[in-house]
Amino acid sequence: MQQYAGKLCGRALDYLNQIDKEKTIVYTVKKYISKHYAEELTRDSLAQLVYLNPDYLSRIFRMETGDSLSNYLIRFRIGRAQELLINTDLPIHQVASAVGYTNFSYFAKIFRKYVQYNPNEYRKKMTNNTNH
Repeated sequence: MQQYAGKLCGRALDYLNQIDKEKTIVYTVKKYISKHYAEELTRDSLAQLVYLNPDYLSRIFRMETGDSLSNYLIRFRIGRAQELLINTDLPIHQVASAVGYTNFSYFAKIFRKYVQYNPNEYRKKMTNNTNH
């Protein structure tokens, strides 16, 4: 019985260590995204960063965050774009480039999908709200 309990405790500790390791991996990826979001980032390049298979990274990222890796990256970039649109006078194409989008049309389409306004409408709406 003691041997069985010992094995069971050992497995539980291994499991907890694995969970902590996965959290560290997700933290590392999120931190890297926050510093390099303007660069071309792919699931494969992020998986290489943490020495994992891209499918496995995607799985643990979704388990930990409830979001896909690609959706997290898009939302992060759109959030930064919103900040730039409100706090700077940069032309919209420069905002797109600053957050990692080389194709302005694609940026505008994605921005509208996530924010419900195109970038120009969003800037006008938000700057009008802060001026009152």
